[in-house]
Amino acid sequence: MLKTIIFNLTVSRRMSILGLLFAAVFALLPIPVEGQCSQWDAGGQWTINQSNGYVYHVDLSQSGKEISGTASYGTTTGGTKVLGILVAGGDPAVQTNNVRGNIEGDDFYVLIGTAGVYRGRIGSSGRIDGTTYDQNHPSSTATWFSGRAMKCAPPPPPPRPTPIRSSGKAKVEPAPTPPSTPAPPMKVPGIVASQVIFTSI
Repeated sequence: MLKTIIFNLTVSRRMSILGLLFAAVFALLPIPVEGQCSQWDAGGQWTINQSNGYVYHVDLSQSGKEISGTASYGTTTGGTKVLGILVAGGDPAVQTNNVRGNIEGDDFYVLIGTAGVYRGRIGSSGRIDGTTYDQNHPSSTATWFSGRAMKCAPPPPPPRPTPIRSSGKAKVEPAPTPPSTPAPPMKVPGIVASQVIFTSI
C-alpha cells in the first residue's frame, strides 16, 4: 500500500510539472493583436494641427500607398509685421500648396509644397501623431496630429485568373464515330415438309 501511495505522489508531481511547462509555453507565445490594419486610408478632407498654432486643411487622394492632394492654411497679406508677427492691418488670404507622399503600414510621410516635411505614425485608433520641419530651415520644427482618425482600407480584391492563350494551332478533333445501327434480323430458311408416298411394284 505504501508503494501505491508513493507511486501516486510521483505521478501527481510529474503531471503538475507538465502542466506548468504547458502553461509556460502558452504564456511565451505571441498573442495576435486584433484590429491591426495592413493599409490605412488617409484620403479625404481633414486637418493637420501643429504645436506652433498652424492648422493645415488637407484634401488628399490615395491610390494604393501613394498620396497626393492639396493643403491650405489661413494667412494675411500686407499689414505691418514685427519679428514675423502681424501687428497692424493685413488682408486675410488662403495659402494652398500641393501635397505628395506615401503611407506604408503605420508610417505616414508627405511633403507639403517644396519644403514642408511631415512624418507621422498612425496609432491603433487611426490618429496620426508626428513631427514636421522645414527643409530649408531644419531647425524649424513642430509636432502635429491629425484632426480625425484614418480608416483601414479594405484589402485589394484577389487577382483575376489569367485567360489561357491560344497557340494559334487548330485543334484536331477525332473523327466522329458513326452511329451504330442494329443488325437486321437474321433470316432462317424455312423447312418445307412434303409427303413422300412409296408404292410397291
